[in-house]
Amino acid sequence: MLPLGLLQPLARVHFDTAARVAAIGCPKLIIHGDRDEIVPFGHGTKLFELALPPKEFCRVEGAGRNDLPRVGGAAYIERIAHFLAAL
Repeated sequence: MLPLGLLQPLARVHFDTAARVAAIGCPKLIIHGDRDEIVPFGHGTKLFELALPPKEFCRVEGAGRNDLPRVGGAAYIERIAHFLAAL
């Protein structure tokens, strides 16, 4: 697997997620699988740290990039439903 930053010069697009998340004032639910093979789990936790409250973080243990609902199961769906109901 290639490091994420290696292809950045070819894309010619830069999205400053860190700066943008710090400017979002609405409630945020950041969900990240701890086995994500594309975006390292640490990036998700860093994004959460940079976000302003109100915010929640949901770690889905054993989930990769494309299997969050399957691995997270009912608890994953309930977490999203609870977040949305509180809005």
